Amino acid sequence: MAKNFNQKKQELTEIKENLQKATSVVFADFRGIPTESLNKLKNTLFAKENIVAVYKNTLILKGLLSLKMPKVELFGPTALIFSFKDSVSAIKDIYEAKKQGLALDVKQAILEGRLLVSKQVEEVSKLPSKNELLAKVMGGFNSPLVGFVGSISGVQRKLLFALKEISKSKS
Repeated sequence: MAKNFNQKKQELTEIKENLQKATSVVFADFRGIPTESLNKLKNTLFAKENIVAVYKNTLILKGLLSLKMPKVELFGPTALIFSFKDSVSAIKDIYEAKKQGLALDVKQAILEGRLLVSKQVEEVSKLPSKNELLAKVMGGFNSPLVGFVGSISGVQRKLLFALKEISKSKS
């Protein structure tokens, strides 16, 4: 059923709002995916405050153009996956679903204002999460202190052993 002008205008407004709020947007082809599998992915993404939506390519392009965002090449049915909090979590979830057999074809993505082609999006999915990176940085800050404390306690331990040996030899 064809949409009237007001419905298209409302969808365009929705697209613009989501594009402005999103830290990343993935453009994917969902042809040939069973509805049950797609709904499972939607639920996984929704649990992490991401949105999956399907719009006409012309409306998507108008929204991108009006916001002066990078030009995306769209063809065929396109699903938009908007990520609002963690820009990489949705990408990781998509590629995890692909590993489990979901035939979702990632076309392109806009990650924090930069256009990425499908190969680059795949590389981003392999990066460690933000929490993992923070843990590594904190571990890097912590390791010199741990080494310093270990060397100081080693000196004290050796001194105690020496004093103990001296007391044994005098008694």
